[in-house]
Amino acid sequence: MRLAAGSLALVLCACASSAELERESRTRVQDDLQQRGVAELDASIDKQQARALLEDGLSEDDAVRLALGHNRRTRAALARLGVGAGELAAAGLWANPVFNGQLLFFDGGTEIDLGISQSIGRTLLMPLLKRKSEAEQRELEATVTIEILDAVHRARAAHVQATLAWRDLELLRAQESSAQGAEELMRDLEQAGNVTPVRVAATAAEWARRQLETLEGERTWLHAQEELQRACGLEGDPWELRPEALVRSLGGRVVDTGLLEGLDLENIEARVLQASLPLAASRARIDAQAEIAGLSGWKGRWMDSEVGVAALKEADSGSYGLGPALRIPLPVVDAGGAGAHAARARLESLIQEHEALALELRSKARETRERLRALAASEKHAREVLLPAERRLLEETLRNFNAMQVGAFDVLRVRIAEIDAERAHVNLLSRTRLARLELEALLAGTGHAKIGGNAP
Repeated sequence: MRLAAGSLALVLCACASSAELERESRTRVQDDLQQRGVAELDASIDKQQARALLEDGLSEDDAVRLALGHNRRTRAALARLGVGAGELAAAGLWANPVFNGQLLFFDGGTEIDLGISQSIGRTLLMPLLKRKSEAEQRELEATVTIEILDAVHRARAAHVQATLAWRDLELLRAQESSAQGAEELMRDLEQAGNVTPVRVAATAAEWARRQLETLEGERTWLHAQEELQRACGLEGDPWELRPEALVRSLGGRVVDTGLLEGLDLENIEARVLQASLPLAASRARIDAQAEIAGLSGWKGRWMDSEVGVAALKEADSGSYGLGPALRIPLPVVDAGGAGAHAARARLESLIQEHEALALELRSKARETRERLRALAASEKHAREVLLPAERRLLEETLRNFNAMQVGAFDVLRVRIAEIDAERAHVNLLSRTRLARLELEALLAGTGHAKIGGNAP
């Protein structure tokens, strides 16, 4: 009974230790996230709260809140910290003692052979095992932090793409309407005998192309909507996002004149390397493998060795004997050399991968910075030069139309061209904002995957 109580106490102590280690691990992850601009990690959002956010108009910050508090994958990533904490706690425990016994029945009586032993290898190598597990927990914390930051940036990118996809669809519908008006006007002129059938056919073909573009824009909008719902962890009906919720969050505007505002583009390579969580995870992985390489040479000799106490009661005399017991496997077949060689090779591989990752991050930081600068310059040109020029052309065309100097078809054609220019600006705005999000992700430490669909 006392043995059972003692065993239960040991189990409870181990559980308490694991829980404490998990709390410490969560605290470190939370602190790291706060330094990288993410707060309120543990603020869970239920369905009713999510519905309220949608009804009020889903802003980019609301999308981030949902990604942190409502997306199940974010919660699953946090739960994995408990797995690592349990393994870390287990690495600091002694191996369970091994009890063995046998009863041999002879004519003269029963011989009793009892023993209890403890692993020598586990005891001697416990510091190495614990350091290995600590390095693995650091890697896990970095990995979990990466996943959470990725969830934040995916939500932001999905909100940008959904918002601008809806705006682009509005422009496509306006173009289709203008093309339809031109087609109807041409048919009226044809009946009056003022235009040739070729011009009528050309106008009808233009309307058909605009209809096809609208259908494609609707498909793009639906895809962007689903991407946003997935990023936020939202379900389908009745959680379907409504366009007015996105438009309301922008105040009906998509113009953004501060695409580079508040973003420091100097010393970008060094800052990305310093912040990189994949590099931190890689360093922790190297530390863990270094400990494994140190363990490999000992495992073949000591890991299965045991020391303990043995007791024997002789059958004929009935006398008892008590003394130390030792069990050491002979390293005749496997002395641990093969395992040690493999562990050292794995360590060298990890070191080379670490250096390659650092080189790729430096290159990606430069490429993303220059792409952002180029896109921002193009967006500014479209906003400040191209759009005003197209609008002036439309104004002059309308003025000449009122003066009976140009026809209605010319007005519709210029209007379609103006909408084309606005669509080009919306596309550049979307790509520029996504490029900024990608650079911000690099500077936040998650420089291992692109954000959204940012083509060069």
